[in-house]
Amino acid sequence: MSTTQNIQEFKGDSWEACSAFIRSIRAAAWKEGKLRDVEWMADLASVFLADKALVWHSRLPTDVQEDWSKLQAAMIDRWSLISDKVKEELSSTPAAPRAEPSEKTTTSVPAAPLNGILKVVAEGSGAVYYVETPLNKDTCVLTDDTRRAFKWTDGPKYSWLGVHWNESSPSIGYGSASYAYLSVFNFEKGTSSRNNTNPFQISTCSVSPSGEVSLTWKKGETQIPLAICVAFPNIYIVADSEAYSKSNTQAKAA
Repeated sequence: MSTTQNIQEFKGDSWEACSAFIRSIRAAAWKEGKLRDVEWMADLASVFLADKALVWHSRLPTDVQEDWSKLQAAMIDRWSLISDKVKEELSSTPAAPRAEPSEKTTTSVPAAPLNGILKVVAEGSGAVYYVETPLNKDTCVLTDDTRRAFKWTDGPKYSWLGVHWNESSPSIGYGSASYAYLSVFNFEKGTSSRNNTNPFQISTCSVSPSGEVSLTWKKGETQIPLAICVAFPNIYIVADSEAYSKSNTQAKAA
């Protein structure tokens, strides 16, 4: 009898479905003697993902996709009812005179800094934009002119992009309509160009072999995948593009 016959595909519809899916993967692994084989369990789980969950999974860093312990933690962060917990953690943090990175460890210079420009393609219309260096603005916007695009450069003396939330206690998870802006992070000063005390981090991302960039929000040891929505010339960083698009009908996933 197949150990996978009781595994129902997970579409990303609810925490109840997610919880049942996690238990079914664990049960299948136990029956096969693979409960300590995190790669086998991650591969098994990937076969039964569909719809929103499949799209979400495709944007995860490779190390999360291939390690069940990391994938399970990411699923729980994404679909469990964590918004109240996140709000409690954020509200318990004393207000600082200036905005501080939510995770100070993210301010270190990457071993191999990226170079180039960021292209954004809107779903549906296929419109192509580029992230523009903000001039006299506190957030990045979009342009269709590559000459005005933000250019990633080497060296710690340069600025980097940051993710800066629009509210003091954002809900970062499935079903959330919270959104953040791309700001410029001043590495030397440790400040964001938005200049308020809402949560922000220096941007953390993974780059696929094809050049696709996926942003994440770091919470402890877990990286929560983020999505992008656009309403030209504005760009929004969101936890759930479908939920955000319902609250801002002008915005399209990218």
